[in-house]
Amino acid sequence: MEVQDKRPVSTGAAIPDVETRTPDVERGCIVEYKGRKRGRGIRSTDTGNNAKRAKRKESNAMTLSHSPFMDLPFEVYEEIFKYSKPVDLLNLSRTSVSWHMFFRDTESSRIWRAARRNIPNMPDRHESMTEMRYAHLAFGYICDFCHRDTRKLKISCQVYWKLRVRSCKACLGNRDFFVQGLPMERVYELERFSRVNYTLHSLALIKRWWDEYNRIDFNQRKDWVKQKIAKEESIVLHATECETWAFQYERLLAQEIKEEGEALVIKRAKALGWGDEIARMAGQERSLLMDGRIAKACKKVMNEKVLADLEIVINLIMQHKKSERIQRLRNHLIRDFLKALDEIRNVGTNQLPFNSVFPTTADLFMLPRVQEILNSCNPEDLTFDPTCLEEIQDSFFQLTVEWYKKTLRELLHLVIPNGAPDSYDEEMMLRLATTLFKCTKCSQGASMRYITAIMHSCARQLPSPVPFMTMPQPLLGPVGSVLNEASQWLMFNPEYGVPWNALGVIEVCSTGYEIGSLVVTMCGLDTVWTTAKDMDALNPIFECVPCGNEYSGRCMMTWDRAVEHKKCHHTSEVTSSIKLPRLQPEEEAKIRGNIAERLARKQSNRDYKELYCAHCALAGNLVDLKRHVLWSHHLLDGQECEKDVLECIISSIDACVVQEEYWAWPYA
Repeated sequence: MEVQDKRPVSTGAAIPDVETRTPDVERGCIVEYKGRKRGRGIRSTDTGNNAKRAKRKESNAMTLSHSPFMDLPFEVYEEIFKYSKPVDLLNLSRTSVSWHMFFRDTESSRIWRAARRNIPNMPDRHESMTEMRYAHLAFGYICDFCHRDTRKLKISCQVYWKLRVRSCKACLGNRDFFVQGLPMERVYELERFSRVNYTLHSLALIKRWWDEYNRIDFNQRKDWVKQKIAKEESIVLHATECETWAFQYERLLAQEIKEEGEALVIKRAKALGWGDEIARMAGQERSLLMDGRIAKACKKVMNEKVLADLEIVINLIMQHKKSERIQRLRNHLIRDFLKALDEIRNVGTNQLPFNSVFPTTADLFMLPRVQEILNSCNPEDLTFDPTCLEEIQDSFFQLTVEWYKKTLRELLHLVIPNGAPDSYDEEMMLRLATTLFKCTKCSQGASMRYITAIMHSCARQLPSPVPFMTMPQPLLGPVGSVLNEASQWLMFNPEYGVPWNALGVIEVCSTGYEIGSLVVTMCGLDTVWTTAKDMDALNPIFECVPCGNEYSGRCMMTWDRAVEHKKCHHTSEVTSSIKLPRLQPEEEAKIRGNIAERLARKQSNRDYKELYCAHCALAGNLVDLKRHVLWSHHLLDGQECEKDVLECIISSIDACVVQEEYWAWPYA
């Protein structure tokens, strides 16, 4: 069976490329096209058409021989083209017939080899291919069968190195071109060869092998098969090398395209006015390129249209990066500022007398003088200058007094929401026996005086863990300002505390006012002027008649215990209905002594640690602290010094010192 040479011929404007538009003749990939446009039909055997083609080839040859570039020495072109790549030579060969014939010439193989050296790790050409064919398989984009430009049509075009063809997906599935497996019923002797070949075969190649197999002598067929197997094995080995190189080169080319696109994006960002911001990114420019839209655009060859479309994205990303950078600088500034302020507060607090009221770092930050210093700092600076807080360090005691007065006004506002008259003494109003406060978060109840409320831990720090719904809102400045962010920083950094009563846990105790007014009136004093100090000096003892019984005895209590007693035992009763008479002087003195004795026994217990030395803040019980004061602080031991020793032993300013009920016996 003979197979006619039915190579496709193009009659269009494009220059025909025999080596690239058709598969290798040696591989037998001769295909037949039917019904193609622009004259791409079956090659006619008409004598007239053959004569026209021969005349056209002769004319092209004459044109080539008279081209001006042929007058130059070949070494000149060899020197020029050694800096090119095979794809450049391939594209140049398709521009005109002259260049096509020039690069097909065997003498130009030196130029092709020099061009291949510019491609990393590219294998040498196999003898079964021409130079132009090898370049087409490695860098081309035209299907060998349908001759379509797959790059423009955006369709897949794969190279099958073992078959030496480049085919699109549509032509690959065409039964006129390829067949799965060898037809063993026709070439039975090639069964062994089929094991080293591939499952996909060119139909034209099989026909060519069959014709050659039938033409040779029967005794030579076995040697012919061996020669074919050896040749195909070398082709398979070269094809494997090419496949490995093509995979690596594709990744390398994609990386080069990506790097070139990223460089163009960075250049365009600088042209849009973000040069200073990119310089401040200090090697983090790739964060701009991590955006999905930019990363996708950099995977393809970048052009001016794509860059123009990315300008909006670049501006948005750079604006976001600038905001993040300024936010980081602000965070560093606020962190360093608060850290330095906390150190100043710790040093100043250690210099205050023991049991003195002192602010937290957050309280200091809330003062206007401190906020002015923070506002004067430039967030663009990379470092914080601690010398700007020297003024705060020098005036710490004045700032403490300022904070104390500010806190007193807040407490007075809780007592009198509408504001007290100007003639009122703020501290005098808070010292009244009827002014009591309570904490809504702990068991202190309604027994806190104003000093205890100021130093109460629930009002000065966040609970742990912090419920999100109880977090206070930022207290300072508009949203986005340094002061606003600093106040947010304080809310989420418990080591600096919180501004006093930011959570609103301290409230006025209305029950304390009612019971306090009752006990003050029963003592014959005026509720408007009687202070808690006056009541402590009087130290009256009251009896709760309803709580007394013959099993427990008579319920006795001090005046400040009456508020807590009412809250715990008479919650639903009206204050005026509670029978709380004051004891007679003789009995009152006796019960007062018993209560004092019980307190002394409690404070003298070895495990008691709620008393402190006023000189050195040593914690301990009453007995150990007496001995400590006498020997460590050089006070003489004697009856005349007992009062001085007791004055040196005090309770913590935020401790609960209210005595519990005393049950007198017998009940009568």
